[in-house]
Amino acid sequence: MKDYSLNIKEQTNFIKNYTIKKGEIVSKLPYGKKHYIPYSEKNEARVLTIMENQLKNLDKKDKIFRRKHHLNLLNTIIFGILTYLGFTNLYIAEINQYLPMIIQIIAGGGSLISAIKTIKTHGIIKDIEKTKYYKNNEFELNKNIKENENMKLNLSNKKIDIINNTPDNKNVFDINKIDIDNWTLEELKNVKNNIEREYYFAFNYETQDELENDAPILKYSNKKTKK
Repeated sequence: MKDYSLNIKEQTNFIKNYTIKKGEIVSKLPYGKKHYIPYSEKNEARVLTIMENQLKNLDKKDKIFRRKHHLNLLNTIIFGILTYLGFTNLYIAEINQYLPMIIQIIAGGGSLISAIKTIKTHGIIKDIEKTKYYKNNEFELNKNIKENENMKLNLSNKKIDIINNTPDNKNVFDINKIDIDNWTLEELKNVKNNIEREYYFAFNYETQDELENDAPILKYSNKKTKK
């Protein structure tokens, strides 16, 4: 997941995702930092619990990051206009020949920083949207994804391999796997649509031979019924 932390304290303990390599759980922290612990089922469960706890107040954080995004976008536009004026306003040059250059440097730098922040907050908003959709459909997605091949319609071969290679006692989706396996919101929605289609069709996937073999055997008796 993206870094949803709102302050330094949250960020210090924030886990974005983890991988298991050479007997270790490698947790990815903000700013490229990594945390290493020995692999065990207990440790992995603990990491997942920490990541799940990070989703508390997600709706509130969503609103905060959307406000930040709109502010960053507005700043980008304002600084962009100031940069343009620094290039074109001859009146400013008449006051001080170095003033346009100063405006260009300050406004250009501000515009670049705001643009970077805008891109970052946009990515966080889209990631929160995916996470919220996953959490709202978590049980249904994991319960049905391996039901039959039609659940995998319109998925890439890479995603189909991920599904097929997931052990039966493990979930295909969890808060970590949707990140490290690069599941997109559109792909999760596609799986959900496949599930809903199968529910609607309600087909029986047994072959005719299987149905006939499962049918009860009726025993014929030639004994006459007593009157």
